[in-house]
Amino acid sequence: MLPTVMLQEQDCREHFIRKFHGHRILLDSFIDFFAQTLTHAIARRLRNGWPQGQSWYPVCVLEFITQFRGMRAAEILSMSGYPLDGYALQRNLVEQALYIGAVVNGTSSFQALMGTKGVDSSKKWTEDDHQTIFKNRLAEEKRVMRIMSGDEAGLGAGEIEALAKWQRLFNLQVHGSRFTHYREAAKWLVEKGTPSVGPRIDDDASAMYMNRASEIGWLMLRAFPFLQLEDAPFDDDWQAKWHVLDDSFRKSVEGLSNLGKKIGSAFIAMIDAKFITSPKIRYVERL
Repeated sequence: MLPTVMLQEQDCREHFIRKFHGHRILLDSFIDFFAQTLTHAIARRLRNGWPQGQSWYPVCVLEFITQFRGMRAAEILSMSGYPLDGYALQRNLVEQALYIGAVVNGTSSFQALMGTKGVDSSKKWTEDDHQTIFKNRLAEEKRVMRIMSGDEAGLGAGEIEALAKWQRLFNLQVHGSRFTHYREAAKWLVEKGTPSVGPRIDDDASAMYMNRASEIGWLMLRAFPFLQLEDAPFDDDWQAKWHVLDDSFRKSVEGLSNLGKKIGSAFIAMIDAKFITSPKIRYVERL
C-alpha cells in the first residue's frame, strides 16, 4: 500500500508545480535567496570571526537558520500532497517572523524573547529561575504580538480584525487538523467520492498554503538585511535581488486584495508599518 501512497504523493507534486507555476517560481527564488544569504553571512563570520561586543549576533543567525528549515519543511509537505499540514507549520513560521521583525525594528530583543532578560546568567539557574524565564518568554511573546499585529499595532480596526482572523485560522489546522478533516469529509459526503488513504489533489488547499507562504516569505525578506554587519555588507547583486523579490511579494499580496480578500490590504498595512527595512540597514544589538 505504501508504494501506492508514494505514487499519489508524486502525482500531487507534479500537479502542484504545474498548477501554481508562477507561485513556485517566486517561492523557489526566495528560498534559494534565503539559503544564499545565510551561507554568505556564515562564511564571512568564519573568515572574519564572530563580532566582539555583539554577543547576540550568533543567536540572530540561528533564528534565521531555524526559520529557513521550518519553511523548507512546510514546502516539502505542500509539494508532496499535504498542503494543509504545511499550513499548520506556517503558524509557527508566522509567529517567528513577527518576533524577528520586532527585534529588527527595536520593539524587542532576542534576550527578551528567550525570557532571560534580567536573569543572572553568571550562575547555574535554579528551578525558580527556569520558571521565571518561562513566564518572561510568554509575556514578551504576547506583548510583541499585540504591538506587531494586534490591538497595539496602530492599524485600522478592520485591518486588526483581518489579521486576527488570519492567525485564528491557523489554529483550526494546528489543533485537530480540522481543515484536513473537513475537506476529506466533503469529498465523501458532497462529491460522493471514495475514501483515500493517500493525499488527494486539492487546489483550494494548495492555494491556501501558497498565499500564506508568500506572506511569510515577504516578512522574512524584509528582515534579511539585519544579518549584515559593518565589516560584511551584502554586495550590489544581493541588493538588486532583494528589491526584485520585495516588489514581487508586494504584487503577490496585492493580488489577494484585488480579489476582495481583506487579509491582502491588512497584511500590506502591517508590513509597511512594522517591517520598514531596506538593504541599507545593519545588525544592531538589542538589549
